[in-house]
Amino acid sequence: MNDSTNENRTAPISRTRMKKEIKALQIMGEQLVGLPEKQLKVLKLPPGLLQAVLDAKGMRSHGAHRRQIKFIGALIRDIDPEPIKTGLAFIDRDITEKNRAFHHLERLRDRLVGAGDSAPFSEILDQCPHTDRQRLRLLVRNAIKEKASEKGVKHYRALFIYLKELYETV
Repeated sequence: MNDSTNENRTAPISRTRMKKEIKALQIMGEQLVGLPEKQLKVLKLPPGLLQAVLDAKGMRSHGAHRRQIKFIGALIRDIDPEPIKTGLAFIDRDITEKNRAFHHLERLRDRLVGAGDSAPFSEILDQCPHTDRQRLRLLVRNAIKEKASEKGVKHYRALFIYLKELYETV
């Protein structure tokens, strides 16, 4: 019988590949440690893994933290990591969408304050028909005055907050 196959007729996993897989699980563990508790509970991790992740969050010593990450990787190795991968991908996609929406609102605010044309107003009114036009125009006018006088960003922020409220209700 050939030495390069085991009883299932599959090639053995090389040490390099095994180390890469272990490192990938440790990286997954680091991602879990970086999540807030609310998102960890959504992932429905096994109790032992959840406790290990919560313990790692409280560790301040670098060495202890690294050992805990390795321990988390070992715990993940003992279970099916696919649901965790899927959950982390979903969370990453959600964060990306939130960042994209945030940047869109920033650009819209900047266009409202900087352009002076009615195109941004039309875009807002098309997408958010429940917009209080008078309040929007007042916020834009105050933000423009504030920008011209270079005194602060109070109205600039207020305009952003109002735009955020509008787009959250759509």
